[in-house]
Amino acid sequence: MNDANNTGTNLTERLRALDTATLYEAGARSTMTPEVRMLSGDRRLAGPALTVMCHPGDNLMIHVAVASAQAGAVLVAQCHDAGYGVWGEVLTVAALARGIAGLVLDGSVRDLGAIRRLGFPIFARGTALRGTTKSAHGAVGVFTTCGGAPVWPGDLIVADESGIVLMVTKLNPSTAATNTIISDGSRFPYDCYSSAQIGLIIRQNADLKLMPAREVHGSGSVNLAVEAGLAGRRRPRLYKSAALT
Repeated sequence: MNDANNTGTNLTERLRALDTATLYEAGARSTMTPEVRMLSGDRRLAGPALTVMCHPGDNLMIHVAVASAQAGAVLVAQCHDAGYGVWGEVLTVAALARGIAGLVLDGSVRDLGAIRRLGFPIFARGTALRGTTKSAHGAVGVFTTCGGAPVWPGDLIVADESGIVLMVTKLNPSTAATNTIISDGSRFPYDCYSSAQIGLIIRQNADLKLMPAREVHGSGSVNLAVEAGLAGRRRPRLYKSAALT
């Protein structure tokens, strides 16, 4: 990794050495609501955001994000309903295998005791026992909100017992929020589509690298194929087949 993606860089390490109150006073771009708080982990969390948007009561896109995340990334997920436990022990084991730094969740988790024993950093609104479906469209790697703050993919997140701050990055937010590059170099404006219609946009004909079953602790697999549909700005289609727990 290098400084271009902010993962595992000197910048991330320097931010991790500073508490969030200091970063806030030094000019953090924004902060999240105090209702999203530390639930597990014993260290300060810092890294670039991999953003996720889920349909209420569904966590398929979280599984997709875990399967495609780079080591050192911080998952930042908007779940739209804290009445569901969208993250648990299985996803924690998978995230640790992928080298994911931690999770910031505008929603709830379950299996909190097991997660704490594993030492995985999680910041969320609380816990909920109700399980989720794994069938609804959502989005990975797009502009979203979390804890009342706007979040762009690649934003540097720092979180500790005092709160969560988002730092200014070199990435142009307007470009990140409104465009995605397709394989032929042309661009789609995201604002042509709702988040449910976008689903997960991947380079045309690219394959999503799936985690081996042993890494997901028996949780099955996700098979995705995305058709970009460039002609006439036809909406991208998301095909999915899932057997996840």
